[in-house]
Amino acid sequence: MRKGGIDMANKIYTTLRQQLKILRSKNMNISINGQGAKVKKILERENYYSVINGYKDPFIQTSSNNETFISNTQFENLYTLFTFDRNVRLIYLKFILKIEHQIKSVIAHEFSKKYGHDNYLKLGNFDILDNQNCNKKDNNKIKKVLTTIGKLETSLSNQMNKNKEITHYMSTYGYVPLWVLVNILTLGEISYFYSNMKPGDKNNVARVFNVNPEEFSKYIKNLTLSRNLCAHDERFYDFKYRESLSTSYISNFSLFSIPSKNGNYLYGTNDAFSIAVIFSQLLPKKDIQIFIKSMDKEFKTLDKNLDSSIFNKIKIKMGFGNSWKKLRDICR
Repeated sequence: MRKGGIDMANKIYTTLRQQLKILRSKNMNISINGQGAKVKKILERENYYSVINGYKDPFIQTSSNNETFISNTQFENLYTLFTFDRNVRLIYLKFILKIEHQIKSVIAHEFSKKYGHDNYLKLGNFDILDNQNCNKKDNNKIKKVLTTIGKLETSLSNQMNKNKEITHYMSTYGYVPLWVLVNILTLGEISYFYSNMKPGDKNNVARVFNVNPEEFSKYIKNLTLSRNLCAHDERFYDFKYRESLSTSYISNFSLFSIPSKNGNYLYGTNDAFSIAVIFSQLLPKKDIQIFIKSMDKEFKTLDKNLDSSIFNKIKIKMGFGNSWKKLRDICR
């Protein structure tokens, strides 16, 4: 039965035994001597959609009209990539959380230093002026700032009588300092807060990290997307970001020997590796060395369990070329 162009027979519930039958019909090599039982256990625990639909692409024959796996593809191949991606997410999340804490602290410090500890709900402390005429207010900017203020007020309201620090400050002083408030804000909310700060204030924040203000805004956005992918256990290895890094702001980017076409790098600027590059710009060298060691271990495990051509394809999807370990050489 078809509905709206979709084969509904493939969208209904299937038993674990039926799932094995589907995989075998697509040329996956699953022996009947005990291997099937192991595969069923994994599918029951991890979900067919997450493992198979999420990680099948590198193993599918591109020359076939029907979706069939490359000859000799084992279930373990897909599950190895699935496990690799999960481990990589945990590695990335560890360093994203460290950067998140630093960004929150710096924004709270710089904003409070200029406007006071309790003035983050005042419209005039944000960027509301027209870019062409500094004496004229921009209605679109005002709407964005009011949205920011509204989100801050909602966060405070939601945490009253739930968060000990928020309740204490509101009950005792009638306000919550920004350096306390930022701890309950998401990285996405902080990113939005930063985007609505005045240009000079953005400069002050970015200067602490020794990064171009516009590029820093891009860093926060892409880190936020990465954090969400990692925290919600979503596929990460082949994710592509809308905004690419401007390599002109990154000294010695050419050390990675990434091929280019028409002056643009073919990979490494809007993928998993680009987030590693952001790490190198915002974290101390010792953290980058830990990151490199952790990723190298995962790559070696993946390489050991996959055909070399597929392994290399996955690395390039992630943006990791042969010289990726030179991340340590571009640290600030």
